Amino acid sequence: AGLMVEWHRLLQADGSLLLWTDRIVFSHVWDIARAAGMRPMQMLGWRKTNAPCHPRGKFDSSLELCLWAVKGPRYVFNRPAEGQLPDVFEASLVSGAVRKKWPHPTQKSVAVCEHFLRVLSVPGYRMLDSFSGSGAILEAGLRCGLKVVGIDQDARYQAMSSERCFAWGEAQDRQPEAVAV
Repeated sequence: AGLMVEWHRLLQADGSLLLWTDRIVFSHVWDIARAAGMRPMQMLGWRKTNAPCHPRGKFDSSLELCLWAVKGPRYVFNRPAEGQLPDVFEASLVSGAVRKKWPHPTQKSVAVCEHFLRVLSVPGYRMLDSFSGSGAILEAGLRCGLKVVGIDQDARYQAMSSERCFAWGEAQDRQPEAVAV
């Protein structure tokens, strides 16, 4: 609950919180967000189109959940001009060369994160990833024109996140506004 209170304090008045969490504790996280002064809006999902088969006679784990919560009554929401905006985005599991270059057990799809960030942010906003891991969410933020800050308690992942942000910047021929601590 302490982290959620701090995230609420740091969020811009019209900002959003996206928190990937386990489906087993999702309702608990929703309640913690509400108790911290956040306004939980919706459960978002990533359906992995290539999820591996579960080896022990259970359903395959092909869905990851994300809590979307806002700080105040007004918030950024960039609805596309045409088409639907489903709450579940489909994309493949991170694999191959990307997974080998940026190895992390719970790596998120850059495409999924970029999709949600484009809807819920404005270029120039500051984005905090409190569990930056491989840096996929930070890269998605950079692609959306956000100023990104990543935090991870593991020094290996701090270095990986930072390296990924700067590699993205070099590929774009510019220096990203990124910090990994």
